[in-house]
Amino acid sequence: MSEQTYIDFTVRGLAFDQRDKQPILLLQDHGERLIIPLVIGRAEARAIAGLLEGHKLKRPMTHDLLSMTISALNAQVIRVEVYKIEDETFYAYLILKQRGAAALVALDCRPSDAITVALKVGAPIRVKASLLTLAHALPEREGAHDPHVFWVRSDDERARLAELLEDLAPEDFGDYEM
Repeated sequence: MSEQTYIDFTVRGLAFDQRDKQPILLLQDHGERLIIPLVIGRAEARAIAGLLEGHKLKRPMTHDLLSMTISALNAQVIRVEVYKIEDETFYAYLILKQRGAAALVALDCRPSDAITVALKVGAPIRVKASLLTLAHALPEREGAHDPHVFWVRSDDERARLAELLEDLAPEDFGDYEM
């Protein structure tokens, strides 16, 4: 967390890589010129989809619990900073400010977790400018189509993504480390 250049991004939506059976979180810059795809877990994709669609659950999820804990400790989420990519893995800080304190607190976390909390509380999402080339951020082109990825832009596509996520089993993801 330093005074480096960051670009503001928003959540564009979710996509699904049908080849690798992985949910993808799509971040788009405010100028709508760049898209950054982040591969995320199935549970995180469900949580983000629920927030984007405004679903209210009877019981709190992890991002609800974290948001309530932050609030109960008299703090607030200031922003998310995606600050590094290493070995094809993005890193992020959830930036907090406690009421009455001058200093900010940076919690190191997975970008999907930080972004889920940011969506919950309405905090901005920022990506370090130097990551844009490393992350292969690409200009979005109308009509561009990868047969292995579909964009979630309509209710039908959201239903299709939800169905695909429901049908996935842990073994579909292969061996990976958390």
